[in-house]
Amino acid sequence: MALGSLCHRVLEHVDFRKPEVAKLLDLLADDPSLAAEARPILEEFVRTPAFKELAKGKVLARELPFLMRDGEAIVQGAIDLVVKL
Repeated sequence: MALGSLCHRVLEHVDFRKPEVAKLLDLLADDPSLAAEARPILEEFVRTPAFKELAKGKVLARELPFLMRDGEAIVQGAIDLVVKL
């Protein structure tokens, strides 16, 4: 698992009101050295104004699948997070 994928996986599960980054890394990381690299990145993010704003909101959905038309193409993906502020 790459660093970005691990950080994304942790954020998929984080409780914005009580972020337990270390605990989630212990549960989700296959590689302790990768977890050690991800920890300061995630701990810095939970201190940002953007994260604090998310903590004030209500999570409506995580990894919400979507389909949309883009001209002749169909785009499929997932919205990481939907929050009502």
